Amino acid sequence: MSRTGFVSVLVLMLGLVSYSGNALAREKQTIGQGLPACNNYCEAHNKTARSINGCKNGCLTYWLCNGADADATSCALARAG
Repeated sequence: MSRTGFVSVLVLMLGLVSYSGNALAREKQTIGQGLPACNNYCEAHNKTARSINGCKNGCLTYWLCNGADADATSCALARAG
């Protein structure tokens, strides 16, 4: 596999990990640090209310499951909806 092909596969795999809400390791940032930054990113990079809300929902699930201070309870609540 070429270097470009390998990088493409790696980027795709990292995207799937991020999308699923499961990180390979806990973040160093806490929920309170990461969630507002993620929400700000959503607002800056999405145009419609629907896409902003979808992005923010992804942020909430990700940070409640993967923030430095996340636990099984916060993650279960995030996934419940």
